[in-house]
Amino acid sequence: MWPAKLSSLQHLAYEHATRGACLALCARRHKSLGQVADTACQYGSPKVVAIPADVSNVDDCKRLVEETVNHFGRLDHLVNNAGISTGAMFEEATDITNFRPIMETNFWGPVYTTHFALPYLRRSKGKIVVMSSPEAWLPTPRTAVYSASKLGLEIFYDSLGGTYT
Repeated sequence: MWPAKLSSLQHLAYEHATRGACLALCARRHKSLGQVADTACQYGSPKVVAIPADVSNVDDCKRLVEETVNHFGRLDHLVNNAGISTGAMFEEATDITNFRPIMETNFWGPVYTTHFALPYLRRSKGKIVVMSSPEAWLPTPRTAVYSASKLGLEIFYDSLGGTYT
C-alpha cells in the first residue's frame, strides 16, 4: 500500500488516514512533518494539522494538546510514539548527562502530553496508545537508559489503570 521503509510516525499516520481519521501530527522536523501531513491527506484523512513540537519540552506538549483541541474542538485519542536511543555503554560514558534526552523524550514526553490531554480524553472517552519496545524487558548493555525509559513508561501507564478514560 505504501513504501516499505517508513518511520513509525509515517506508518501510524497513513494507517489512520486510510481509515478516515482526522489527525494532529507532531514532530520536531517541520519539513518532514509537513510531508507526512500532505501524504496522510492523500491517503484519505479529511483533516490534518501539523504541529512542530519537541515532546521533551513541557510547554511544547501543552501547546500540542491545546492546538489540537482548538483545531478540532476535541481530542479522541492520544498516541505517544516519540522515542530516541543511543548505542553507548553506560560505564563508558564520560558525561552521563548526555543520556538525559533519552529520558526526557521517551518517558517525560508521553507523561507531559498525557497530563495535558487527560481532561479532553475523559470528555470524549478517548484512549491513550503508548509505544514501547521489547528492549524494555530484554535490555542489552548498550541500551540501558533506553530500556529504563521504556520500562518506566510501561509501569507509569499500568499504574494509571483505567482512571484516564
